[in-house]
Amino acid sequence: MREGLKLIGELTITVKDKEGKVKDTETVRNLIVNVGKAEVARLINGVSTKPFQWLQVGGGGTSPTPDDTALEDFIAEGQATVEYEADNKARWTYTFTFASATILREAGLFNDQYANSPVMLARQIYNDKPVSAGESVEVVWVVFVA
Repeated sequence: MREGLKLIGELTITVKDKEGKVKDTETVRNLIVNVGKAEVARLINGVSTKPFQWLQVGGGGTSPTPDDTALEDFIAEGQATVEYEADNKARWTYTFTFASATILREAGLFNDQYANSPVMLARQIYNDKPVSAGESVEVVWVVFVA
């Protein structure tokens, strides 16, 4: 008998105006990157004790590759609210607010703050998300363990 373990991620990004009204939402599958898979192996046996808890967003538009280790164009980050949803699903949520206008095109899931050279678990690009000053962007990331 042969067993396998897969990580399948899904990212939902929602842009809301100053009043909280949804302007745009998009859900995409992500890519679990090589360094992320290696870090998961280290977490399983306790060699690493730093879980993935940080969401980053950026302006890069190049498609993700298995060899990615960082966002192409980092803009902001936040320590996510993390939970286990059941049925082998891990969930991260963070809401970003922006003081000035920007365009978001990518997101990543990491095990530490940007300044500490974190390990990336997953990355994905999505359609341009223009964000005006005072608007918010909610990022919800779900990873299914299959």
